[in-house]
Amino acid sequence: MDDTVTITSGAMRAEIALLGAELLSLRLGGHELLWEADAASWSGTSPILFPVIGRVNDGVVRIAGKPYPMPPHGFARQAKFTIEKRASDQVVLVRAENDESLRSYPFRFVLKVTYFLAAGGLQITFDVINTGEDALPYAIGFHPGFRWPFAQGDKDGYSLALPTREKVSGSRLTSAGLMDPARYEVPLADGRLALTEELFYAGALCLLDLDCTSASYVSPVGSSIELSWQNFSHLALWAKTDAPFLCIQPWTGYSDPLGFDKDMFEKPAMHLLEPAAQRQHGISVQFSS
Repeated sequence: MDDTVTITSGAMRAEIALLGAELLSLRLGGHELLWEADAASWSGTSPILFPVIGRVNDGVVRIAGKPYPMPPHGFARQAKFTIEKRASDQVVLVRAENDESLRSYPFRFVLKVTYFLAAGGLQITFDVINTGEDALPYAIGFHPGFRWPFAQGDKDGYSLALPTREKVSGSRLTSAGLMDPARYEVPLADGRLALTEELFYAGALCLLDLDCTSASYVSPVGSSIELSWQNFSHLALWAKTDAPFLCIQPWTGYSDPLGFDKDMFEKPAMHLLEPAAQRQHGISVQFSS
């Protein structure tokens, strides 16, 4: 059985790994938008983060007084998905709990990921289904690494445009990968955040509780990668010095706050799904030249 799936529509093409249901390649408008993974810098391309985002304090989540080991960004990115449905321009991948996941996360669930090439771009949906008898706490995020630069030239002059009229609150992660409680106003100029390597010297930048549902990653020549999302509240930005990528990540939650040692149900920004309930989160990626 192949380890990847390729879908196409006209000149659009996407390649997806069954491991983690991870998007490996995305060609829109004749351009490859994702960076080529390099283990020396970062081995990922677009991992899916579930059922937690970021790191948890002491490497464990606590549920009903019992600690459960949880890897950074959860276990979905290392889980093998199966194909539920496949067409030339679409694939639906699915993963349910198993004995291994229950050792980290004692809940029954189905995570369904759909990739669909349509309307000039890639549509992605994440369906979280609670198949158990108890409420399901979870967070989900998408961690795509886009090329930086994606147009000709160097990294200078790129920006992130946010269609917001409100001030944007930001936070950083501590050296241990936990959420710093300090908040500050993100410096936007006419709705744009200038992207520089210096912006990421202190690590990832988390834009919290956004009132907008889209962002444009804009090159100096005006071409752009357009992201829009549904049922995501936060946007995390991350890059590494001298590595040619920028991660623009819609998140529903974030890392444990510094010093957090309470039950997973009490963690800030977690979603709670009642038994037999289902919730969908969506992302669209388009390219404009």
